[in-house]
Amino acid sequence: MPPREPTALRDDVLGFDPFGIADRIAQRLAIPVQPPKDFRVERHGDQVVLIVKDRGKLISNMQVSGADHYDFYWAEDVDTSTPETVDAGAARATKIGDVDRVWIEDRELAHTVSSDKWKNGFFYVFGANGLGDRSDRYLFSGRQSDEILDSTIPANVTDFTISESGENIRGTAVSAIAFQYFAPATASFAGVQFFLENYPNVGMVTEYYVDRYFGPPRGVSTGKFTALPARRVGIGTIVLAATSSVVVTGSGTRFLSQMAVGDIFEAFGVQATVSAVNTDTEFVMTTNWPGKFSIINQTEWIVIGKVQVYAVALSKAGTHGDYRNAPSQSTLFDGELSAPLAPSLAATSMANGIRLSLTPPSGTQIDHIQIYKGKGAGLAFSACSPWKVISQDTINLTGVPPIEDVEFSTYDKEQGQVFSYFATAINVRGTEGATSARAEAACRLSTDHDGDPSIPSRDGFKNMLFDGFIGGDGVTVGGTANVVDDSDTTQNVFNNIRSNDGTDTLQDAQTQANIGVGTSRLRAWSRWKYAQFSGATVYPVHVNGNEVKIPAPGAGKAVEIDEWILAWNTATQKDKKLKKGGYYSLQVLVYTDQTLNGSFLIGIAQYNGGSSQWAYLRTRNSDDSINETLNPFILAGSSIGQPSSSAPMKVYASFRLDPSFATDKVAISIRHMDSTAGNLWVKEAGLNEGIEIGPWTGDMGNIDVNYPTGTNSPDKRPDHDGRRDGRQVP
Repeated sequence: MPPREPTALRDDVLGFDPFGIADRIAQRLAIPVQPPKDFRVERHGDQVVLIVKDRGKLISNMQVSGADHYDFYWAEDVDTSTPETVDAGAARATKIGDVDRVWIEDRELAHTVSSDKWKNGFFYVFGANGLGDRSDRYLFSGRQSDEILDSTIPANVTDFTISESGENIRGTAVSAIAFQYFAPATASFAGVQFFLENYPNVGMVTEYYVDRYFGPPRGVSTGKFTALPARRVGIGTIVLAATSSVVVTGSGTRFLSQMAVGDIFEAFGVQATVSAVNTDTEFVMTTNWPGKFSIINQTEWIVIGKVQVYAVALSKAGTHGDYRNAPSQSTLFDGELSAPLAPSLAATSMANGIRLSLTPPSGTQIDHIQIYKGKGAGLAFSACSPWKVISQDTINLTGVPPIEDVEFSTYDKEQGQVFSYFATAINVRGTEGATSARAEAACRLSTDHDGDPSIPSRDGFKNMLFDGFIGGDGVTVGGTANVVDDSDTTQNVFNNIRSNDGTDTLQDAQTQANIGVGTSRLRAWSRWKYAQFSGATVYPVHVNGNEVKIPAPGAGKAVEIDEWILAWNTATQKDKKLKKGGYYSLQVLVYTDQTLNGSFLIGIAQYNGGSSQWAYLRTRNSDDSINETLNPFILAGSSIGQPSSSAPMKVYASFRLDPSFATDKVAISIRHMDSTAGNLWVKEAGLNEGIEIGPWTGDMGNIDVNYPTGTNSPDKRPDHDGRRDGRQVP
């Protein structure tokens, strides 16, 4: 046969191989793939370099490794306690680069790590050939890090939850396990190693996914991992004599190794839950067999495993404790979409409404979160209605920022009305999961003209009562010492009355009889003075330096303290301190030594010489309309309860001065009425223009405000500036 042309040699190499190339390739591919001879990691500044020593010589030497290059792999965390756990780390490691062989014995080859993400962790190196075969053996670097590694076993994570859903990955149905946990405060904590018990078979424990944690102490981590469903093909033949039975028997079966309590038994597409496994040939279902027919000698059946998932805390050095002491949750690994877990919901009062904090549940197929709302405290879920939807897209992009509910009537806010909330998660098929625990809080006021006087939201006028901190030594009246009376000059110091002429000197307050007399710019105010009504014989007295004790006056009797301020109908313009028809808020702190059986009054009385009337008390109706009556605010003593001196009750009310009543002065009244036993203490009285109590300042008595006088009309204010009552809003 004549020799072939050279072109034929190229066209049919394997058919005619005068140099034995095909044999050499076959021989080489038959050689096991080996890793390099040696492996080390070096740091050069901020660079990480992986260095290997080549193994073997040129291909003509039959002692070569079957590899033609070396592959480098990286893992964040590896449990180095046993060879098996190091192997598990290799199985889940990520390829980060490779280097070609040079076929020179002991020649060093280097690969520089390019990503900062891969500079701290564990490194593996394998040999590999051109067909993609990887060596069975590898070389391992151990932990590489520029941080101090702490091998202290950390505390357990808390609030661990999981949720299983089905997903399709490249045509394969898998169980997607979404998880959530709160990290411990232990400094050595680096993440969680998940252990799976009864997966894939009963009695097996599998070391699985690692979640690396980079957040703050006690922060939350959420994520997911996937696994093949725990579907176990049944061994042997089963018999279920009647559909009314809960007992399944078998022949040649291995129930003890194939199923456990909580697993799902399935035959003919019908499923039932396993409640007990008695022997290898008998198990019990939780209910009667739901199928239409009994089962006789059936060989095709499966078990869907309920897997116990343990969240084992890892140290920064990769160490951990016994998985059996870690928190765990169980769920079916069935690859099916299940109802979501319940979200977590908390509610707190805020200015002008209620703030909700929502933590979504772990889950991979959640479509949205539904929040329910109801008016009232302690409501059941059934008593609440859908209120707001939070889409899963929003949650995935930003987390869940605080949700602010401001959809309340002003009446509700003034009353401190409590509202109840629940939350549920809905998956992509519309299945709604379990409800959260009830969260509840009270709404409250905050705005400039609709504000809770106990929570100032702006710097308004200064307190117009000199004695924001009521104080003085008092005088002896009727044999009682320390009585509150305007003859007591020591009130001047407590009243903080100072001049406005630049000398900052203390000025004398006025007695009620001398109010408006003299040249003092501050003469429009007076010191506090006691008053008794209907035969009362007790006196209010100064105590504790800045408080006044008002004893029980007796049934049908009353005792009070008053302070006087001049108004628009006084003789001279500079004395006209209160505007005609103005709006004013009055506040006082109060506490008792026992529950009072009488009542407590605060009010503003308008005077024209000897005649008088109360200013309008402004209250709000449930439809948010404003009601005005010529009355003081009266609070039942039983409503005060028994607050302590360290936590007094704040009582306040809003008033409008009647512009049709000629008024030369007003009296601020604080009164104890009708009680037959018990003392009442008051302090920190405050009067403000408008409906807010301004913040307390060190110079409350140093007032420099010019008010409209004569026939000037008050500023028009919106209807929503009234107050329902003077009770403290929670």
